[in-house]
Amino acid sequence: GAANAAPAPSVSLLRFATRWDKVLIVLGVVGAFVQGLTSPLLAIYMKNLFDSIFIPNDDGSIPPQLGPHDLRDQHVQSTCGIFVALGLVAFLSAAVQSIGLGHAAENQAAALRRACFTHLLQKDVGWYDSHNPGEVATKLSKTSTDFKDGLGEPLGNVLRSGTAALLGFAAAFWMDWRMALAMCAAVPFMAGSVACLIAVNTKFSTRVQEQIAHAGGAAEAALSTVRTVAAYGAYDREIRGFDERLAAAGGLGGRMG
Repeated sequence: GAANAAPAPSVSLLRFATRWDKVLIVLGVVGAFVQGLTSPLLAIYMKNLFDSIFIPNDDGSIPPQLGPHDLRDQHVQSTCGIFVALGLVAFLSAAVQSIGLGHAAENQAAALRRACFTHLLQKDVGWYDSHNPGEVATKLSKTSTDFKDGLGEPLGNVLRSGTAALLGFAAAFWMDWRMALAMCAAVPFMAGSVACLIAVNTKFSTRVQEQIAHAGGAAEAALSTVRTVAAYGAYDREIRGFDERLAAAGGLGGRMG
């Protein structure tokens, strides 16, 4: 069954991507990497900017003593210029990342919906005897949304954060290897916590999706047979069933959050 199916390879996520989508993905990935590179550099130049306060005056006196400070002014101006340039690069790369990955993910999600809907229409009529059409429609909507989210902004955030972390550690070792080495002691605990969080969220997300699909199927069935529901006065029973399924999904979602 679907629950026992082997995970699809990562490359298959791009099976619905057109040539233009792949170009957008490449641009988005490059933008994410560039934005990740700028984050540690901004921190370094911010440090340099604060260090400029303690640069001696031209006559050798130490601030806050008054004295000529042309050299300090030049250092501050050059550092500020680089800082502003890095900020502009970070802004542009963030825009490229968001637009590129966002549009590519939206296009692929639309292609996925069309392909799944076409496949459902080609199913034998007997297949629908064991599958609730309402649940299938709800699962299709939820799955395509998750598919879009996985290929869109979250992917860029992962690439950006990973690049920033690697370059940040490299910069830390370059500036003070002792402090950086002490920081590395906490990395395994952080990685383990993130891995546990991802595993728990994945488990509960699947269960929430199933509960929402059941609720959607119940609503679809009730609406498609509304005359029968009205004839038997089963409004309250249908509402209770729908509320119970939503409450179950809400409880699981609360445990995730």
